[in-house]
Amino acid sequence: MKKACMMGVLGLAILTIPSQAGMIVFDTGIGNATSFRPSDFGAGQPILVMDCTIITNMAMQVAMPNGGNIEYMIWNASNSVLLFSEEQAVAASTTPDFVVSSSFSFDVLAGDTYFFGVIGDNNLYIQYITPSKPITQNGLTALLTGNSNYQDFKMPAVVKPGFVEIPLQLYAEAAEQQTPEPASWLTLGAGAIFLFMKAHRRQAVP
Repeated sequence: MKKACMMGVLGLAILTIPSQAGMIVFDTGIGNATSFRPSDFGAGQPILVMDCTIITNMAMQVAMPNGGNIEYMIWNASNSVLLFSEEQAVAASTTPDFVVSSSFSFDVLAGDTYFFGVIGDNNLYIQYITPSKPITQNGLTALLTGNSNYQDFKMPAVVKPGFVEIPLQLYAEAAEQQTPEPASWLTLGAGAIFLFMKAHRRQAVP
């Protein structure tokens, strides 16, 4: 399953490019409570993947009263391997809002669980959802087994499990927004010509 997903995603990545920004494919909604995390602490939400997806952006509902930087993270199911991270500047504010990351490309595979997390280099308010609610959208499911907690902005590591649901938005390329690259058309055309010539030679052999 994973190999097939990887092959399909690889082919998509080679043959297409997004014509505009990604669209939100998963959204837990707005949080209704706030958790304070001091500098160098953060949290993450586990997501079970049922359909292979190329994530292009992520956003979590946070606020930094004194401003600073957050680091968005994607961890494996056991929180033992940091698979992706990106630093993002955040303006000073006491009102939590969804802060969207810069664009990236990360393949999540069907059957796997990932933790999408955030950590700050300054005091950080993170919203959470209570009571936790089951959410499944576009082959992605928010697990209600609890969040994870992280520490150390420069070298993030999981410290202990939590028990809440974290507001999270995930973006992905929309299939209808993808258009073939010119180079891809040339590659496909050359491949078709090669197959035609090969088939023609087979027919010519007595």
